[in-house]
Amino acid sequence: MRSTLTAALLAVGLGAGTLEAQGSYLQSNRLGYTGTFAKYLTLSNAQNAVGSVGSGVVAQRDLHMYMVTGNSVFANIGNMGPPYGPSAFQFFTFWEDLNHVSTPSNVTNSFVQIDDQEAGSVTSSGGYWNAALTQFTYNTKGGPTAPNCFLLVDDCPRFNTATASEGNFFTYDFSLVASGLTGTVWNAATGVYESVSEPTSVSGYFRAIFQNTSLADPASNGFYTVDLALNLTSGTFGVPPYNNGLSTFGSAIVPEPSTNALVAVGLAVFGLTYSRRRRRSVA
Repeated sequence: MRSTLTAALLAVGLGAGTLEAQGSYLQSNRLGYTGTFAKYLTLSNAQNAVGSVGSGVVAQRDLHMYMVTGNSVFANIGNMGPPYGPSAFQFFTFWEDLNHVSTPSNVTNSFVQIDDQEAGSVTSSGGYWNAALTQFTYNTKGGPTAPNCFLLVDDCPRFNTATASEGNFFTYDFSLVASGLTGTVWNAATGVYESVSEPTSVSGYFRAIFQNTSLADPASNGFYTVDLALNLTSGTFGVPPYNNGLSTFGSAIVPEPSTNALVAVGLAVFGLTYSRRRRRSVA
């Protein structure tokens, strides 16, 4: 089925780019997020959203994103650089100085972190442009993540609900639509249409199920559903050294209006082509 859908996408054409070109990517410290969480005693209850034993608000936080789908060139020239692989998924509260006047740092409550440097937890991922090259969409689904932060295959998964966080994301779902982008041009080095600019508006979300298994704070342990909304509120935006440089968005896929529906189906195929799954035990 994968080869059939891929062939169909290539046959209709996707503007000037095709799925044969380099994959997509984004890098940004411009955005922020806020949202809610709910706590459950079992994974089944969390998956079905029944029997919550607590809930709370995720306060406004600054957001760092570095995401690549099958583009080894960008992975080597982007700000993160090696050891990140040709595919990666990094979504976390911006690492800030505790004395900074912006939102709290990653050591305080309600921050979210996934640092999957080789996309082992990613099951589908990909980005694309609108026909005018002013709006960029990027979607990623994944899980489970690998716990701990010591090896390349570890993903540093954290969702801090109290004083300590340790555990694993069972599933996560990320979606971003960044609009008002400017100066989009073909980047011959990475093989995509690329905009180095900031969006004027965004929509999107990060939704996940996380199990906290902290030894330092066992009262906080349980299964958490996380529902975050992305926004343009960021205390670190434009404040060196926390944010040096503009955001970057890139993809070779530029759908014509008649092929938008087909691209929505094809993105899953595109992401799965580049994803590298691995077996792992769940904490």
